[in-house]
Amino acid sequence: MLPLRVPGGIAAICAHNPIQQRTITASVRTSSPIEAEEAAIALAIISGQQDARMNIVSDSQNACRQWARGRIGKTAHRLAIGYKSNNPIKIIWAPGHEL
Repeated sequence: MLPLRVPGGIAAICAHNPIQQRTITASVRTSSPIEAEEAAIALAIISGQQDARMNIVSDSQNACRQWARGRIGKTAHRLAIGYKSNNPIKIIWAPGHEL
């Protein structure tokens, strides 16, 4: 179970692009773990190739659902607001903390 708050109200987020062989990191002001996970997906979107289809894999089922519903938080929205592409983006949930 995720904590209800991120200590200090700042979360580190990361996106890795194996095709471009680069990793992008950032910090976002949020006390919500879900909002931080949504922002990580936004970071992956904006740091990807705009002229190619994208597959984004996240271990946050809630963040994937929020993106699918078009109900992302303000942090992710601010990151993704200027992104424009006609290519499909597929967000995939992959369980990452299973025992």
